[in-house]
Amino acid sequence: MQISVVYLILFIFSAIGCYGQKIVLPKPTNDTIEIIALNNIAANYSNNNKSDSSILIYSKSLLIAQAINSKKFEALAYYKIGMVYDLSENNDSAISYLKKAATCYKLLGNKKRLANMHLRIGNAYSKKAKYALAIKYMDSSLKECKEINNVEGISFSLNGIGLVLKNQKDFKTAIKYLRESISIILTNGLVKDLPPAYSNLALCFYDLKQFDSALYYQNLVLKTNKLSDNYQEIGGSYLNIALTQEALNNTIEATQNYESAKMAFEKIGDDYGISLVYLNLGSLYQTQKNYSLAKQNYQKSLSISISIGDPDGARMCYRYLSDIAAKEKDFESAYTNFICYSKLNDSIYNAENSKQLGDLKTQLEVDKKETELKIKSEAEKDKLKTISEEQQKQQRIIILAVISVLIIVLVFSMLLYKRFNEVKKQKSIIELKEKETNEQKLTIEDKQREILASIRYAHRIQKALMPNSKFIHTSINKEK
Repeated sequence: MQISVVYLILFIFSAIGCYGQKIVLPKPTNDTIEIIALNNIAANYSNNNKSDSSILIYSKSLLIAQAINSKKFEALAYYKIGMVYDLSENNDSAISYLKKAATCYKLLGNKKRLANMHLRIGNAYSKKAKYALAIKYMDSSLKECKEINNVEGISFSLNGIGLVLKNQKDFKTAIKYLRESISIILTNGLVKDLPPAYSNLALCFYDLKQFDSALYYQNLVLKTNKLSDNYQEIGGSYLNIALTQEALNNTIEATQNYESAKMAFEKIGDDYGISLVYLNLGSLYQTQKNYSLAKQNYQKSLSISISIGDPDGARMCYRYLSDIAAKEKDFESAYTNFICYSKLNDSIYNAENSKQLGDLKTQLEVDKKETELKIKSEAEKDKLKTISEEQQKQQRIIILAVISVLIIVLVFSMLLYKRFNEVKKQKSIIELKEKETNEQKLTIEDKQREILASIRYAHRIQKALMPNSKFIHTSINKEK
């Protein structure tokens, strides 16, 4: 009985403790499931080069994340939208959204993701040729990666800074950063990160016209890519090696590497890569004044460029074909090809302007929709807050009712316990009295037995002293 009361008291104090704490309501899972589903759909649109649709879907995901106050999903949405803009070369919008993602990750205390955002912002600024800002953000990324000992992030940051310095023509400092990045990669066995670092180092040496050093690192890139059987990267490596061999006037080696690149691209059906090979082979033969082979390769590149819808590739082919026709004094063909080149050149220029206007319009629409849905989000937050407060109020009432019932049970239990002790005490007194009575009874019985024994003993003595009736009778008769 005592143990039960103790447990009951502990339970009551536990309930009171829960009442004193803030009640945390579980977040609805349907919203997070919807966010994940929307992100998958948006990613699919992005993979199929449907950037506008991808951004709209990610924006919807963003608004749901804001409505449920999930900084994690909000940051992810900003990051994904920023990357879609980055892939579509809309650097201003990319920077804007990546900065918003960085702010969220800073609030979440996620330094790894924060460093990644700063690195990507730096890359976007680098594309805009704003190199001072690019290095500023990449340097922030480097410091943050060092704080959390993110080795891979450190190597990426060093590589990014090296590439920016290379674009600024500060080759000496660029090579220093790139070699430090490679050293970290090799020390920590991050083999998959080697190709970009080697490739950037090769670019530095190529721009310095130190072609032997460039070729050395390009071969290292090829060797590393072969380990992963990534034929697109392998084809690109052969293509770069061929260009360097061409710069060294090693025509045979250059041609062989162009052919190797073509074979690699053919294995994965990369038509764009194949068209680049034909374009570069055409340029090689044109330099050698082998116009027949040059035209054959330009025609092949042109055919592929038209079939895959690559206006820039087609434009270059028309330009080079026009140049060859002019040298061969085929002025009609030269004029025809130049007209085609001019039209594509104008269309590309107009397309770029149209794209910029379209991106600006999309951005304004997204910002407008984001503002509208933000207002809606605030209303949803207020609604959720009201529901939460109502649920907390109901829980408080339930807890108070439970505590009241438990107190009543405790008081009743204590009364029962007191009554139980009184009954137990009275029972002990009665048992004691019964014991005393039994002892007195036994004493009386013992005394009674003693008295009876004494009487019997006296009776025997008395009987022994008295003559029997026959003796008395005889004595009386003799006297007569």
